[in-house]
Amino acid sequence: MPRFLQGELHVRIGLLCSEGDEHADAGEHGEALACYMEAWELLPEPREEYADATAVLRGFTRVLRARGDLASGLEIMLGARSRSAPAMARGLSRRDD
Repeated sequence: MPRFLQGELHVRIGLLCSEGDEHADAGEHGEALACYMEAWELLPEPREEYADATAVLRGFTRVLRARGDLASGLEIMLGARSRSAPAMARGLSRRDD
């Protein structure tokens, strides 16, 4: 059963995901990934147990699919279970758009 964040942290993560979505819609993939990464890093450990993690991981996957790199998006989602998602996402956000 997922855990739920409350208050300012929940709002901040939601705003970062919305900002990431706006960048993704504009084709600004690097900026979108940076927003999702910041949101991911705000999640308390264990991150993958929080409902808010779903929106962040969905954002990563959306951008990577748009970049033609869905395999990396799937690796991030699966890596969330093994807690390696942050390292993978950081590497992907450094790629040129």
